[in-house]
Amino acid sequence: MRFMARENPTVKFGNFEIGRIPRIVGTVHLKSELSQLPELVERDIVDILELRADRLHEEGREVVANSLTEMKQFQIPIIATIRKGEGYNFEEGERLELFRELIPEVDAIDIELTAEIRDEVIKIAKSHNKSVIISEHNLTETPPDDEIEKLLSESLSSGADITKIAAFANSAEDIARLMCFTLKHSREHPLVTILLGDLGTNSRIIAPLFGSCLSYGYIAEPVASGQMSVSSLHAELKKYLL
Repeated sequence: MRFMARENPTVKFGNFEIGRIPRIVGTVHLKSELSQLPELVERDIVDILELRADRLHEEGREVVANSLTEMKQFQIPIIATIRKGEGYNFEEGERLELFRELIPEVDAIDIELTAEIRDEVIKIAKSHNKSVIISEHNLTETPPDDEIEKLLSESLSSGADITKIAAFANSAEDIARLMCFTLKHSREHPLVTILLGDLGTNSRIIAPLFGSCLSYGYIAEPVASGQMSVSSLHAELKKYLL
């Protein structure tokens, strides 16, 4: 069985359309991964690159800037992500200033739903006509259905172009619930859904079939539990998507 492109709502990262078919995001969180990008881009393994500035900053502030310069040469969309509590230990003011520097140079940003600086980051991104991914990560469980619905509602009211929900899978029921949520809402709003942990690994392939518009893969080393390599993602999704 193969799946046709959906009539889902779309978002633009620059001139690149997100929504009708799933796109593969390659997460760059190590300086050493940059050397692998030419082959991945040439073979169309990745559609989008994610600059994990929080992780790269551990190797030095200049590594963030140099990595972005190298990534921009491939002329594919770039998402800037600066997580709090992962990688470099930013103060919120520092994190805001780095977002302020990066936003003009990238196509989209990812900011946590609960971040203190969320509204200011969104305001800056919108002023530069950049797309906004608002994300929620639950590293211990998949919340009840009503809580997931609330997360989506708050994300949309905050100004999300795409809502990203990543939750830890403790059972097959968790996977089924999040996939039903994805199928229901992806026809109305651009969504990314991910299930973390060993049980959630296959969600990287399954979620796009239910309408998740982006699937994140690693280049050299996983960034999140259950993450697949971009090459594996590409090979699997080719089996099901036209």
